[in-house]
Amino acid sequence: MNTNQEKKKKELMEETGMIFDQLMEWEDKASAPSLTEIENKVIELGKRMEEKMMKAVIDQGEKRQTHEKQVCPICGGELGNKGSKEKRIETQSGSLKLKRKYYYCPNCRKGFFPPG
Repeated sequence: MNTNQEKKKKELMEETGMIFDQLMEWEDKASAPSLTEIENKVIELGKRMEEKMMKAVIDQGEKRQTHEKQVCPICGGELGNKGSKEKRIETQSGSLKLKRKYYYCPNCRKGFFPPG
């Protein structure tokens, strides 16, 4: 495992610990929760963990992009970096808000958030 992966693992393990603590705190305060209430809380916290894991992997891909020349998927021309912009993407787990580098192709006059 490389240094970046170790750092990512440490951050995700800390996040997992905090989410677990939130579950235990909720459990202490809940007075005889129903199965549906338990399920809803676990799903809510699980979605937060999914989001953190997805962001960690996506952010790593973003870091790799800074070293690579970005080319237009349509014409193959070089894309110009227009800085970082927020983008909401829909995933199988739900909506995810990311800050990603935005590129523009002067030939096609289209903008892109690589890698897609």
